[in-house]
This record gives sequence, C-alpha cells and structure tokens, in this order.
Amino acid sequence: GVSGHRFDHVVIDEAQDASPFMVALLRAHLKSTSLTILGDLAQGIHDYRGVHVWEELYPVFDEADIAYHVLRQSYRSTMEIIEFANSILRSAAPELPEAVPVFRSGEPVQVIGVEGEEEQLDHIRKFLAARKEAGAHTIAVITRTAGEARKLHEALAANLDMPITLLDEDGQ
Repeated sequence: GVSGHRFDHVVIDEAQDASPFMVALLRAHLKSTSLTILGDLAQGIHDYRGVHVWEELYPVFDEADIAYHVLRQSYRSTMEIIEFANSILRSAAPELPEAVPVFRSGEPVQVIGVEGEEEQLDHIRKFLAARKEAGAHTIAVITRTAGEARKLHEALAANLDMPITLLDEDGQ
C-alpha cells in the first residue's frame, strides 16, 4: 500500500477509467503538485466509471496547477484504421477531438456482417487461419464483454490448430 509514502511525481495512464476520487487519493500522497494524467476519453471501457470530460478532474487541483494539452497525432495505427475510428467517433461522440494519422498506409478496414453465432465463428476461424498462413505472428480478437470472450475462446480452442490465449481486462 501507499500508506505513509510520499511521492515526488505520479503518472496516471489510461486515466479515462480513473475516478476523481482515485486521482485525489493519489494526489494526497504527493510531496508536491507534480502529477501527469494521460488518457483518451474515446477509449473508456466502462461507461459507469471514470471520467467523461477531463474537467471532472479539475476540482482535485488548484486552478494554477493545471496545464491541459490535447495530443491528436496517432503513431500507432494506419491511416485507414484512424479514419475508420474517426468515422465511428463522429457519430458516437462528436464532442471528442478526432485523431490525426501519420502517413502510414495499410490494408483497408473491412466491416463484415454475419448472421448467427455459427457463421460468425466460421468466419473468425477462416480469418485466423488465413492470417496465420500469411505469416501473422500475433492476432487479437476483441469482444464486447468478458463473457463473450470466454465463450469465443472456448469455441476457438476446440477447433483451431494454433495456440490461443484468453486475456481479461487486466491482461491476464
């Protein structure tokens, strides 16, 4: 625990999922007001917790101690992925700033509709096999809920000739 400890500086990453209370608790263990908070509101994974606008954290600090910077440049994804994500962001959360991609092109994003669980599972199996055949070393399949992930993992583990690992939100 942090009881009795005082820190020179604290960095909070993925802060969109942190509550103002959590930030205030960490701030209480600082020797100064040196705190860095990083996050992306568009990547919040729990609607019921965390912050929806960064201003929710302002009451935790003195106004003179706040420096807010919006970083929009994305170096992690291709232009095609960023543009696809921005199109979703425009309709889901138009108040959030869109990402600006660097010039790194890749494959076009595909949206494929399937009917029913069996067709979905068959499509995922074929996709994974094709990516493996093409030389992919790591592939991630992301689901909406942990329950869906467990169910999909079980179905794929029974039918795929490749090692697969189930990760939860804690990365385990």
